Amino acid sequence: MLTTQREELIKKDLAHSIHPFGVMGGEPKFIWDRGKGVYLWDIDGSKYMDLTSGGVHLVNLGHAPQELIDAVNEQMDKMAYFSAGAPNTATNDNYRGRWHSGDTT
Repeated sequence: MLTTQREELIKKDLAHSIHPFGVMGGEPKFIWDRGKGVYLWDIDGSKYMDLTSGGVHLVNLGHAPQELIDAVNEQMDKMAYFSAGAPNTATNDNYRGRWHSGDTT
């Protein structure tokens, strides 16, 4: 990424973002671009091992697990949202069957 683009992203970040584990007003050391498995890449293309595990959210799956991406895409193709006021029984039954072994009643 061009230095001017990097500088512009840092400027916007400092003006509009608060990072709970960072130093207030301090310039970010990394601007992450993408992740795959246990690795992260910054906007300059440097590769890092994510030793923070993304907190509790990624510790078991890693970044961008294809199985999860496929499952989310499959569901989004069917229905992205439904109101609790009008539940989707078929979807609920499908998930209940996946989560419970044996009796799903």
